[in-house]
Amino acid sequence: MLDLSIEELQKTIDALEQQVDHTDIADEDEWKVRYYTQVEVNEQLERQRDWLMERVEAARNQSQEGVSALLAELDLDSLTESQLLRYLKQLEKDRNSLYNELRDKEWKLDQESKTFHKYNDTRKAYMTEITEAMLNLEAMKSRLRTFEGSENGSIAKCPRHLKYLYETPNIPSFFELP
Repeated sequence: MLDLSIEELQKTIDALEQQVDHTDIADEDEWKVRYYTQVEVNEQLERQRDWLMERVEAARNQSQEGVSALLAELDLDSLTESQLLRYLKQLEKDRNSLYNELRDKEWKLDQESKTFHKYNDTRKAYMTEITEAMLNLEAMKSRLRTFEGSENGSIAKCPRHLKYLYETPNIPSFFELP
């Protein structure tokens, strides 16, 4: 019965070793690819954010310069009342157009922000899973080393501390020849 139990444990150990050998390479490569892909995406998003911030700053400077240049060129005293009304309507249309464009940009920015946070949360979840998988793998390797050590005769690592497993009894036999 003890031999049967040892054989079953040996089969289990062999199966676990094969599983660990096969999953290490495939899972590790997959996680590495995912990790490096995510790092590249993050770097691209950071560069895109910096580029967009530069564009916003340039647009602000340009709009301020454009308004002041337009006002400097415009001589309101020389315009008739109908021209002033037409000019006022055009300015209102421009203002509304710019306001709508601003709302669209804010909406797009909000959507991109939501997407960024979603992917960032996903990245954090993947990192947590990777960490847990690494810890589980280390624990399995440790248990496997502990079990291999107990097979070599180290009874102290046996979970039940059965000290009599490897001892041979000194029972005299009636069939012994003197």
